[in-house]
Amino acid sequence: MLALLSTMGCARTQTTNSLVTPLPPSPNPYVTYMAADYSKPGQPTLTANEVAQIREVLALVKPCQVGLLRYAFPA
Repeated sequence: MLALLSTMGCARTQTTNSLVTPLPPSPNPYVTYMAADYSKPGQPTLTANEVAQIREVLALVKPCQVGLLRYAFPA
């Protein structure tokens, strides 16, 4: 199973003066990889369908979002 993930868009972040209590990290059941690096050494072997999905999504996102796009596999 392949999951494509993106965290944020290209908007500038705004800071506020509110007090935020961080949550403890939860165990991540997925191993994630940079989508733009799908064909580089050290990446998992993908099927032709998975490569096509990654290429399709990379073609749709803005250039500033490419670095935020990741794909994941269950650990």
